[in-house]
Amino acid sequence: MPSSRNSSWTGFSWFPPRRRNLILLLPLLAPAVALAQPLAFPGAEGFGRHATGGRGGEVYAVTAL
Repeated sequence: MPSSRNSSWTGFSWFPPRRRNLILLLPLLAPAVALAQPLAFPGAEGFGRHATGGRGGEVYAVTAL
């Protein structure tokens, strides 16, 4: 049975330590970035809660199409 040193799969061992740590840390930071974004409007929920635009602009009331 081959030892782990002779195995073709070495995982992240061929990356320099700093780059390896960054690669392993990035997925943990992604939720923090999403939470740091402002909401589209107070109380916004769901998929579009982080939509851009719409704050402080003019509001048009469409009554007929």
